[in-house]
Amino acid sequence: MPTTVAPDLEFIRSLKQFGGENLKSCYQCATCTVVCPISTDERPFPRREMIHAQWGMKEKLVTDPLVWVCHNCRDCSSYCPRGAKPGELLAAVRDYTITHFAWPRAFGRFFNDAKYLPLLFGIPIVLLLAVLAGEGHLHIPEGRIVYSKLFPIHTIENIFIPLVGFALVAGLIGMRRYWTAISAHR
Repeated sequence: MPTTVAPDLEFIRSLKQFGGENLKSCYQCATCTVVCPISTDERPFPRREMIHAQWGMKEKLVTDPLVWVCHNCRDCSSYCPRGAKPGELLAAVRDYTITHFAWPRAFGRFFNDAKYLPLLFGIPIVLLLAVLAGEGHLHIPEGRIVYSKLFPIHTIENIFIPLVGFALVAGLIGMRRYWTAISAHR
């Protein structure tokens, strides 16, 4: 019985924003699969991923571990007769996947969009200044400048340890979400 495909148009738009704007140029000639040094007869690559992207099959594509195998040598993009740039599409899929499974979700958007760069630099600066002000260390000490007086070790530890802990937890939650999704679609 044939499978009905319900394309996710928003996913296709997202891939185009992440760098896969030429995905509709592909006419499935399989040149990319032939020239790819990673592709095997048992697991053709990246033609299948191009089909999934063109049809907006998000769940199949973001849970496909083969998109991480590509090391972006760009042989497929160089030989593509239509300029579909499969290597760039796979990079866009990887970016989308990171954004999709990131925890908290806002972090995925923040780290993948340059317009949030001032915010990403501003948050640690404001946090550091707030902690230093709260501990009374916002002024420059008198006399010879000693780093441990300007930024006391306990202040650095009070900022660093919770933030590293949060980053580790966020990374582990994102990896768990991705692993669960891959396992469910095998």
